[in-house]
Amino acid sequence: MSLISSNSPNLREDDVINEARNGAYLKPVSAYQMKLANERVDATNLVVAKTVKMVSIPVDEDAFTAELAFSNAATGLEVGDTILEIILTCDTAVTGGTMTLKHGDSGDAISSVLTCAVANAVSRTTLLASPVITADGLSVLGASADDRGTFTIMYI
Repeated sequence: MSLISSNSPNLREDDVINEARNGAYLKPVSAYQMKLANERVDATNLVVAKTVKMVSIPVDEDAFTAELAFSNAATGLEVGDTILEIILTCDTAVTGGTMTLKHGDSGDAISSVLTCAVANAVSRTTLLASPVITADGLSVLGASADDRGTFTIMYI
């Protein structure tokens, strides 16, 4: 049997939970009340606040002849970070222009192919195939040597 400090003969669920959190046990509490309190405390401990961060990666040179590589140190991303959204803002008009964000040099695609055919147009990911950052860093592969734009990556 556990004890709780509440002086009320009719213990409310919130009282039990608050007392359980504080570790005060001075009055008898039923096993059911303790189980309920522990479940609620455990549930609140699962909530983790995370700050959404953002990084911009300019593609201002040929990413077709050879993929452009960006180390984690250069982007500020860390192994285990999770990408939430990728936005590509195009700088040049190139017929059939596309770019793909990948893990490291020749690694797996992180997202779907993003269109980059019209200057100042914005493309967003429709699929995040592999959003968790690895030690390989990032790379960009363009469909043409003239594709230019800026990737904006939101992550936690």
